[in-house]
Parts: sequence; C-alpha cells; structure tokens
Amino acid sequence: MSPEQPQVVIERAELDDAAALHEIARRTFVHATPEDADPAAIDEFVATSLSEEAFRGHLDAAASRVLIARQERTPIGYALLLLDKALPDDDGLDRSQPLVQGRGLFLSKFYLLPEARGTGASTAMMRECFELGRRIGADFLWLQVNDRNERANAFYERAGLQRVGTATFQLGAQVHSDFLRAARL
Repeated sequence: MSPEQPQVVIERAELDDAAALHEIARRTFVHATPEDADPAAIDEFVATSLSEEAFRGHLDAAASRVLIARQERTPIGYALLLLDKALPDDDGLDRSQPLVQGRGLFLSKFYLLPEARGTGASTAMMRECFELGRRIGADFLWLQVNDRNERANAFYERAGLQRVGTATFQLGAQVHSDFLRAARL
C-alpha cells in the first residue's frame, strides 16, 4: 500500500451493509467465473445466492460471518465465512491429509472491487479471516476456487492456502472444475 492511499478498514458487516454487499457481489462475481460461463447463469446466481436478502440471512445467522473492507468508509470488498461447514464429499479430496483434520472454517466468498486492487485490502481481509478462524477455535481455513481463476489462485497460494483437492461447482447448466485449498490455523 502506497503512502498516499487511504487506510483500509476490515470490520464485521452489519444488516445495513446488505445492499453494499450485493452491489460488490454484482460487480465482482463475474470475475471469478471462467470466460465461457453462461452470463445468464451468472446473473441468476447473483440475483439469488448473492442478493440483499441472502446477505441479510448470512448477517443474521449464527453460523455465518461477513467481513467488509472499506476505504474512506466506502465498501470495496467482502468475505463470507461459514462456520463448521463440511468439506465437499467429493472424490477429489483425500480427507486423511493432516491439513484438513479437525474443525474447518469455510471461506465461501472473498471479493474485492477491481479498482481496489493494490490497496492492501485483500491481504488485510485474508489476515482477518485467519484471525477469525483462530478466535472461534477452527483448525483450518478452506475454500473452493475455479481452477482457471489464475489471479485468485495466485493470491490464495501467497496467503498460504495449499491445494488439497478438487471439486465441482454448478453454475446454471454448466459444471465447472474447482480447486480446494486449505491452510492450518
């Protein structure tokens, strides 16, 4: 982060943030999907799974945590974490590996507006995800990311999340290949 950039603040999102979280999701989810993903399926996913109502549900749920990144009080990114969500029951994961033993914290969504890249927000937000995991007593943090999303995979690798398996993600009629990544806390 260069000295002239305003400070990035990471905090727990509140119900009042639901509209801003949906807007960030609307602007960023497309960047997490492969180029050949169906645009109508992307729009449908955002309209349902990442709607204001869906975010209000997560913000109200005991098993969810939503972090929001702000720069000069403007929302620029978010992370959605789900407590005690099991790893996918998929052939692409060896559950005996030590990295995924114990209680997991699932990093379901992790998005930053494109214009906020280079602000240090993604690093600060990831650091807070790890800290949250430690505070709640999780043993590892895990996520699922499209195998063709080079930017995200490079970031997660730098953050210490190792590839531990594969899974699939259905978006509309298409089934996409994902990597499972995890890090001990």
